[in-house]
Amino acid sequence: SLPLPEVRNDMGAFLAAQLDVGDAGIAETHLGFNPAGFIAELCGSETFALLSITHRELLHAMCERQQDLLLRRLDVLLAADVGPFFSILGQEYLVPPLHGPADFNVPFDRPIIERIHDAGGFIHVHCHGSVARVFDGFLAMGADHEAMGFVAQALQIIQDRIVMRQLEPVRVAVGDEELLAPRIPVGALGDGHGGDIV
Repeated sequence: SLPLPEVRNDMGAFLAAQLDVGDAGIAETHLGFNPAGFIAELCGSETFALLSITHRELLHAMCERQQDLLLRRLDVLLAADVGPFFSILGQEYLVPPLHGPADFNVPFDRPIIERIHDAGGFIHVHCHGSVARVFDGFLAMGADHEAMGFVAQALQIIQDRIVMRQLEPVRVAVGDEELLAPRIPVGALGDGHGGDIV
């Protein structure tokens, strides 16, 4: 096995973005591809799917190595007070029809998301494609919000456990704090009423 690369701790780009954004928005730290998404990018979707049948243990070992690297990177970022908003992508590589719902990213992504939550942070999971059959995986791995096109179906599944991002953010009071939160027009759900659902 190859040694993990050194994680650099130059936070200049984040600090510059945070200064530029100021109170007008959120400086989000992008972690790149999740473990399975990174490995799937290396071999391509079809080869990744075939390897999940013929060399499953090898694929899992590769995903675990990438998870270790992401956790090390995250530890460096958190130690430098980067955050609290993070993003990750790539979960769509492990969805039907190439993979079954049981193959979802939970075992590889949950420790990363838990580390962010343990530090008081939030994670934006960016995923697209046909994810309806694995939506419970987003809940199981602890995703904070998700941008998807099947709003009505997703809202039925998630109820009040997750925040969906659609359109521009709005200010929402949470206890004594005022936060920016995603906004979803109710009209998008086809019920004919106006207003917002957060």
